[in-house]
Amino acid sequence: MSNEQQLRHLLLLFIVLFQAKHLSVKAGEDLLAFLSFFVRSLGHSMEIPTKISTARTMVNYSKATDGLSRFLVCSACRSVYTSGSLHSRSCGYVRFPNNPYRQAQPCGNALFVGSSLKPVLEYPYNSIIETLKKFFMRPSFEQQIEQ
Repeated sequence: MSNEQQLRHLLLLFIVLFQAKHLSVKAGEDLLAFLSFFVRSLGHSMEIPTKISTARTMVNYSKATDGLSRFLVCSACRSVYTSGSLHSRSCGYVRFPNNPYRQAQPCGNALFVGSSLKPVLEYPYNSIIETLKKFFMRPSFEQQIEQ
């Protein structure tokens, strides 16, 4: 892989990861279009895609995120929620709910930033089984273990 190809791969990987966490698909594509224009205006022949889906394919993003689960986490009490189990925008965890000497008060901490659907705290999880499957699919991985 040449230096230019390595640079393109690094730039695309950064933009794909940045878009996945912080931007909409449209904003990511606008960023790619700007980067493509900028590189061409510098006189380089580096080809930068203008679609996020193309950039994801070029950096094998889908292979890296297969089997990855995301959980929402309360930033105050650390309760974990799956995105499908939420019925409220605030944490409903009650500490010691069966204690007769305490009144059961839910945590009530906000799980999302403002009125957006962006979680305050998120926990990505990939099972060890999925991770080992990815490792053993690599060429010569088994030989590298024995070294």
